[in-house]
Amino acid sequence: KSAQRDFLPAPYNDFIFAIIAEEYGLFGAMSLILIFTLILIRGVVFIARNAEDHLGSMLAVACTLMIVL
Repeated sequence: KSAQRDFLPAPYNDFIFAIIAEEYGLFGAMSLILIFTLILIRGVVFIARNAEDHLGSMLAVACTLMIVL
């Protein structure tokens, strides 16, 4: 049980990561970072390297970075 819940004064105006970290704690925040890291690795390492041409590789990297960042 958390000592202080609903600390963010304006959750509708704050970043979603801060709300997830407040609601789910360190486990939820680290899980979200791990998920985004796995998406980044899959997009850059597996999809971009296995693309048939340079345009496909750059497109895979660009789409992956748009999702992750």
